[in-house]
Amino acid sequence: MPYAYVVSDTDDSLTIVDVTDPTTPLFVGSIQGAGAPNYLNGANYVFVKDDYAYVAAFTDNSLTIIDVSDPTNPTFASRIGGAGAPNFLNRPYSVYVEGDYAYVVASNDDSLVIVNVSDPLNPTLEGYIAGAGAPNFLNGARFASIQGDYAYVTTQNDDSLTIINISNRANPTFSGYITGLGAPNYLNNPNGVVVSGNNAYIAVATDNSLTIINVSNPAGPGFRGNIAGAGAPNFLQTAYGIVFDDIYAYVISWGGNDGLSIFDVSNPAAPVFLSNIQGAGAPNYLSAPYGIALSGSYVYIASFTDNALTIINVSDPTNPTLAGSIQGAGAPNFLGGAIGVYVPPPLVVPTPPITNASVATLAASNITETSARLNGHVDNSLSRYGEVRFEYGLTTNYGQQTAWQQGGYTTGDSFYADLVNLREGMAYHFRAQMRINPIISGADAGFSTLSSLGPITWVTPDLVQRMAE
Repeated sequence: MPYAYVVSDTDDSLTIVDVTDPTTPLFVGSIQGAGAPNYLNGANYVFVKDDYAYVAAFTDNSLTIIDVSDPTNPTFASRIGGAGAPNFLNRPYSVYVEGDYAYVVASNDDSLVIVNVSDPLNPTLEGYIAGAGAPNFLNGARFASIQGDYAYVTTQNDDSLTIINISNRANPTFSGYITGLGAPNYLNNPNGVVVSGNNAYIAVATDNSLTIINVSNPAGPGFRGNIAGAGAPNFLQTAYGIVFDDIYAYVISWGGNDGLSIFDVSNPAAPVFLSNIQGAGAPNYLSAPYGIALSGSYVYIASFTDNALTIINVSDPTNPTLAGSIQGAGAPNFLGGAIGVYVPPPLVVPTPPITNASVATLAASNITETSARLNGHVDNSLSRYGEVRFEYGLTTNYGQQTAWQQGGYTTGDSFYADLVNLREGMAYHFRAQMRINPIISGADAGFSTLSSLGPITWVTPDLVQRMAE
């Protein structure tokens, strides 16, 4: 049974919600309490692994571990805490769990703390790194994403994405960073971060930006691209939280926009706005959205001022819609100041390959000596939405592709791509493709670029020389 785990700052609580039916989320159980015995004062962030919820309790200066094996009766399991030495957990802001380790970001200790949680009943300090400004650039550390041997940390006061080498967890070390208010790096007050492949996707509050950083070289990260702007058309005022899948970035913003915006990031250098849903109070309950999670076709949002968990259907990224919500400070729902949410990813159930979706390769047009337009059509997408592109080349092995075009293509849509810098007087193969997991391909088609030499009837050494000039 799928559950959403919501932490609430005002109610000092962890609340478990049954989201089997996203249109009707139901309260299941809750645990509350500042200080002993539950240490949930200022519960700010939650990550769930196996039968335990790991909570960053901001005001209790604590990583608090809750046993959620019985969702109707969550119970305190253990904690590790304390400002300054030895645990450096002054105002823990977020936590990320991977394997036997919890990575806790503490904003007032300017630290990344690594806790061994191989025994959740006895968490122990494994290692830490701290320090505002040079050399570690962790001033006001807020969020972290873990990938391989590196932790990618956003820092509010250093205005940076700081990369920490965690290959030796007992002794994490600084690797590299990138900083800068406004252009060219757009990292003024960065918050939520997700790393995928060679890119870090960051919600940046003061720059009102979705900023993408190239992290292929951890010692020297570089700006990749961004999209910014408060209000229409991008709705990124005080961008705060972010989740990501293979194609889309989902960003929550508050400070006036109070909602969710969806972006196509298939080209990380040029993200494209797709859609937005917003609104404080009924019916969307998105006032001050601070927490975000993605599972399947739904985005789950913890809304601080609305004391709510709001569920958004994003099966069509161009048209997100309200699925359902649950609200209420104090009993019975304990969602006062809802600020963080975790929803486990859906179980992966093997499904047969898509065999009856289809995309058509249409005749090329606008053909010149060095350019052509490739044309395609979505014949049947099985009511899904996806990306489109073309493969092309001098043989049916193709070897080249156009960029994936932004999401929202479905049955009946036509599309095209213009090719330039083609070779004169050559025969090309191409085919249309659509990505709806998996990629489906249209039939092979061909065209020949024009030749300024007129009709070619025989290839001679002289002709080859003339075409090469």
